[in-house]
Amino acid sequence: MDILKFSKSESASIAKKTAHVLLRGELVVLPTDTVYGVMAIATDEAAVAKLYAAKKRDLKKPSAVLVYTLGTATDYLGNGSVEKLGQRFWPGPLTIVKESTKKIGGWSKIGVRIPDDDFLLKVLAQVEKPVMATSANISGEPAPINLDSVSSKVLEKTSLAVDKGRTALAEESTVVELSDSAPNILRVGPISLKQIKKVLADG
Repeated sequence: MDILKFSKSESASIAKKTAHVLLRGELVVLPTDTVYGVMAIATDEAAVAKLYAAKKRDLKKPSAVLVYTLGTATDYLGNGSVEKLGQRFWPGPLTIVKESTKKIGGWSKIGVRIPDDDFLLKVLAQVEKPVMATSANISGEPAPINLDSVSSKVLEKTSLAVDKGRTALAEESTVVELSDSAPNILRVGPISLKQIKKVLADG
C-alpha cells in the first residue's frame, strides 16, 4: 500500500495516480473536506464489495456517492429540490439522500454529495465516474479527521492513501433525506435543517 504526502505542486500527478488506482477496481483512502474516506468506483460492484468488507459495513446500508458536477448529481437524484440545495450548498458538507433514478448496487435510495476539496475534485474529474465513499474507520468507530486516525484494518485493505493533514471541517457532513414530505435530517452536521428548509422555501 502506497502512502502519498500531498503537495499543491504535485496535486495533479497525485490525482492522476489516484484515479488510475480507482479505475483498476482498487480501494483508496483520501481526505475530503469533512473526514477521511475509503473510496471505490460506485458502479464497480466488485470494488464496492471490497469497500464494504474493509469497513465491515452492513451491505443493507448505502454509502455516500461523490460526484464532480451538479449535473451528475441530478442525473441520479432528479432535479427540483436537489438542484436548489446543490446550487446553495455544493461543493460542501451536505449529503442528499433520495430515491435514485439510476440504480447503484441494490439500493433504491442513495446519498450524493459534491465535496469541497480541490484535490478530491481533481480525482473525481479524472475518473469521470461516481465514487462511493464512507468514513475510513471500522463501522462504529469515530470518523478520522487525519490519516493517523484512519483504522489500520482499513488501510491494509487499500492500495493507496493520500496524507493531506487534518481535514478542513473535521466533522462528517449533514445527511438530509428528501421525499414528498418534509426534509428529514438523518445525520446532524455543519448545515442545519433550518438552512435547508429556507433554501427549499425560497422561490
